[in-house]
Amino acid sequence: MEQTYIQEKTFDTIDFKDNPLPFGEYEGCCFLKCDFSSGDLSGFIFVDCEFSGCNLSLAKLAKTAFRDIQFKDCKMLGLLMPKGAAGDAFHLACASFHKIDYLLTWNCNHLANANKEKHIRVVNTKLGLFTPVIVTPIQLFKEEDT
Repeated sequence: MEQTYIQEKTFDTIDFKDNPLPFGEYEGCCFLKCDFSSGDLSGFIFVDCEFSGCNLSLAKLAKTAFRDIQFKDCKMLGLLMPKGAAGDAFHLACASFHKIDYLLTWNCNHLANANKEKHIRVVNTKLGLFTPVIVTPIQLFKEEDT
């Protein structure tokens, strides 16, 4: 597959579900209020780009490279993280680095574990990193009045 190279372009309010982004490398680009949900960004390269108000939920990101990227007010539900301890560390590192308020996970062994919470906070503080609130989906359910 031939790869496109796009530099310093602004994409504003584009629905990439119906009109997929051309496969390639994007450098210094701005994506404003774009919808990538359920799209396939596998193998794409994004360098020094900004995603603001975008929906990346359920996007396929196999072998996608994000280098020096800024995500602002983006919806990123259902993005799959690598399995195992390295995947857990990567998931936490991404949330910490990008100052994500909540890290949502079903992983009660390594992440959503009260026994690990203090250790994670101490390590992140020593590294000068933000520590997200780590929760499971069940913790975010609203309690219904009975």
